[in-house]
Amino acid sequence: QMRQQLEKLAEAEAYSAFNSYVQVFNYINVDFHAKAQEDDVLFLPELNRRARALFDEGQVSVQELYYRLATRFHHYLLDEFQDTSYLQWQNLELMIEEALSTGGTFFYVGDKKQAIFGFRGGEVKLFDQLKERFVAFNVQLERLSTNYRSQKAIVEFNNKIFSPENLVRYISDFQEEKGNKLFLSPDDIKEVENIFYASQQQVKDGHNRGYVHIEYIEADSKDERNDAIRDRLLVLLREVKQRFSYNQIAILARSNSEIEQVTSWLMAEGISVESERTMNIKE
Repeated sequence: QMRQQLEKLAEAEAYSAFNSYVQVFNYINVDFHAKAQEDDVLFLPELNRRARALFDEGQVSVQELYYRLATRFHHYLLDEFQDTSYLQWQNLELMIEEALSTGGTFFYVGDKKQAIFGFRGGEVKLFDQLKERFVAFNVQLERLSTNYRSQKAIVEFNNKIFSPENLVRYISDFQEEKGNKLFLSPDDIKEVENIFYASQQQVKDGHNRGYVHIEYIEADSKDERNDAIRDRLLVLLREVKQRFSYNQIAILARSNSEIEQVTSWLMAEGISVESERTMNIKE
């Protein structure tokens, strides 16, 4: 009886704590789907949900579903393609082939260097495999070799970091440091080079500024390192604040936990900050 009562209590507390957030989400969700329907746009999660509903209700077979969708949609755009998995691609392949066969288009865009979802099936090799798969459909390849966003010093810094010579040197040094625990074969290294071979960029005319500075912070413990980073960051912010307002300054971190740490430092100093933490409706 106590266990049953505790379950009811936990459920009641959950309703009390989270129902308002669910309501906000539902309001936004209604508007989102209304806008999508107005523009005749179907997103992948919605496609999966509708397909599952039709299967569960026994209304259509797999072949009929593909036929319905393939005759309705003629133009496909897949963004962030470097994170597409083989399973996701197989779900779309027949429809895209049908569209191309009837005068439609398929446009996929992404950056191999930004492939960070391998842990959930993202397969960067699809980039090149699709060029071979659809070679009969006049494949056009375009690379954005000019950086329209960053200033010269930053572009040149990135070009140096991601140069083939530097990558090979880094891999070699890393394997020696780790005692070959992470061993990369010549084929593995060639695959890394293939991902980064077109990473060199040109600078947009007029973007002749920028500044890059690297500073190493060494400490005996995590707490000492964090204290040193905090003190250095606050000094740096005060210097930069003389030339820029806070809403022009961005601080990048490697993880959400580090973002929370930096956010707490800034808020403790009375500095206005926007982050994952401050924009979280629960916070």
